[in-house]
Amino acid sequence: MPSVVSHSPTDNPRVYAFDINGSLTEVSVESLAAALNQAFDDNEDKIDVLLIFSSQIETKVDAASLLSVDVIKAKFRELYRVRRYVTVGAPPSVERASKALGVVFQLEVHTYPASALGDACKLLQAQRR
Repeated sequence: MPSVVSHSPTDNPRVYAFDINGSLTEVSVESLAAALNQAFDDNEDKIDVLLIFSSQIETKVDAASLLSVDVIKAKFRELYRVRRYVTVGAPPSVERASKALGVVFQLEVHTYPASALGDACKLLQAQRR
C-alpha cells in the first residue's frame, strides 16, 4: 500500500490535521515535515498538530526510527512552535515515539484510539471540514 499523508483542513486556523493512510515511510514523514514547515511559515504563533491514522499502518521501516529525535530535528525546522501534538489511531510504536518527542521538545502530547477522534477534536477546539 503506498504511503499517503494528506492535509485535512479544520475550522480552526491554528490546527493542522493530517490523514495518514498506508505505509509509514521516509517519504511520508518528509511529506508531513514539508506541510508542517509551511504551516510554521504561515503562522507567527504556535500551532496544534493532529495526526489521524485511518487504520493500523503498515511499516516498512520501524515507525519509532522514523520518528527519532535526530530525524525530527533534521526534517522539522521549528518543532518548538507546536503547542499540542495529538495522534488518533496511531500504532503503539508511533504513540511511544510521540510521547518521547513530547518530553524532548516540551510538547503537550495526547494519544487517542481510533474511536476517539471526536475527543481529540474537542480538545483542539477544531472540526474537520
